[in-house]
Amino acid sequence: LSAAYGTVESRDVHSIHSYFLTGADPAEPIDFAVRRLRDGRNFSIRQVEGVQRDKTIFALMASFRTPAEGVEHQDRMPLAPDPETLEPASGAEAFEWSAIDIRFAERWATSADGAHVARRLVWFKMSEPLTTSDPGIHACALTYASDLTLIRTALGPHQEAIAARGITLASLDHSI
Repeated sequence: LSAAYGTVESRDVHSIHSYFLTGADPAEPIDFAVRRLRDGRNFSIRQVEGVQRDKTIFALMASFRTPAEGVEHQDRMPLAPDPETLEPASGAEAFEWSAIDIRFAERWATSADGAHVARRLVWFKMSEPLTTSDPGIHACALTYASDLTLIRTALGPHQEAIAARGITLASLDHSI
């Protein structure tokens, strides 16, 4: 997303669709190539390809728009405790390497029969304030953070099966 932002001016990210095609080696650099697909009056579309060792490992499509007033059309936020009253996540859910403070307002939501459901209330913020007011950097941080709790939440109803099988979790795609 950061590479795509570097090719647009005065536009905010509108949506992204990213695909993690294969695992990456964290010890090796990743080259990101941006292709300009469209620059219209109000929208710009970018395609980004992440390449490592001559192999495409990541693909992203991003739509950017000229800032404009619009209508509000989101659901009301559910009732949740103040994040400062909650303990920071720990253990496997803490992602100590991520620089993100994650706090669970509820560990697992349950249905009427007590089974886990695929929903969680989570607060998250950067552990340290971002040192820039650049909206692109803030959008990149939010994009990164938004993927941290999704897999475990989606698999909430299957906790026992996952523990028994020792399944490795990884994102294959992510859209915002």
